[in-house]
Amino acid sequence: MRVRAPEALAAAPGCVPWGWPSEIEEPAALPDAQFIERLQALSALHRTDHSAEGWMVKQRLGYYYDFFPDTRHAILRPLLDLDWNRYNTAIRVAVTAGAELILTGEDSGLHPGSGLTVHPHREPTQLQGLVTALHGAEWSLASRDGDTICAALGKGRVILCRESIDAAGHDSPAVAGWQQRWLAELRPGHQPIPPPSLGRLTDWLTGRQALTDQPRTVTWLDGNRREITLQLKPQEPLGQVFTLIVPPTGEVQEVALTVGSPPDSAPAFDVGADGTPDTDWTAAVARWARETTVRDDSGWRRIPIRVTAPAAAEIRVGLERLTVR
Repeated sequence: MRVRAPEALAAAPGCVPWGWPSEIEEPAALPDAQFIERLQALSALHRTDHSAEGWMVKQRLGYYYDFFPDTRHAILRPLLDLDWNRYNTAIRVAVTAGAELILTGEDSGLHPGSGLTVHPHREPTQLQGLVTALHGAEWSLASRDGDTICAALGKGRVILCRESIDAAGHDSPAVAGWQQRWLAELRPGHQPIPPPSLGRLTDWLTGRQALTDQPRTVTWLDGNRREITLQLKPQEPLGQVFTLIVPPTGEVQEVALTVGSPPDSAPAFDVGADGTPDTDWTAAVARWARETTVRDDSGWRRIPIRVTAPAAAEIRVGLERLTVR
């Protein structure tokens, strides 16, 4: 039996001519309107606070989950096989007309901690397509830590965050905490920066260089918490440990912690948990930031600080600011 498609059907829009070695290798194609619709759906997902969704938060925002519709990966998946250079005009027209497009971490096709590609079927073209589409845009930092930037063009803008949401933690509360902190910190236009080249943008996204030589500030501890409470007990001589997180690049200029403790509790802080208490926190954190090889999946440096006291005490520790440059 031989089957032949009617001429009219074979020539219909959306059909891919034969000639590729397998269906997997056929060049992916998506109409411009559907491409932009998916980018806008992804942006709306990033803009929406999902903290009330319980166990679905990590499913909703995690890059590596694809079990439910309308989640980040489900929306993004068809865009990963595309050559974004084919959609330069569509992106430019949509943004100029007022669209806000948001990409975070792996949305760009690269892992922000390692720089490796995250899609097995093709090399990423996301950043290349965006740089071309945003020619002439006004670029700025969109967060004080320098990890989120904005390109304004016409009535709209593109917001790029280099952080991996999955690096926030392994459960939904951790991911919800990241998103709430990120939305609260988001300040498009915070500080103008020169338009980055494709190379500089790639190096920034993968944590190799900053896009500004001005100070960058962090105001939260590990777990996206502003303050933590430690319960010190005499029967636990090793005390309690919390973690400072430092942006991927830059020399530490200042560390300002707030400490609340009972009178005469005399807490001691051991930066790096190396067995030696430190009094000059900034110098100690700067030294460990230069030497540490411990980083999260966004490339942020992690520095443990052990807190001990001679007697039982409740210690409250908050981060007022940590500045790098």
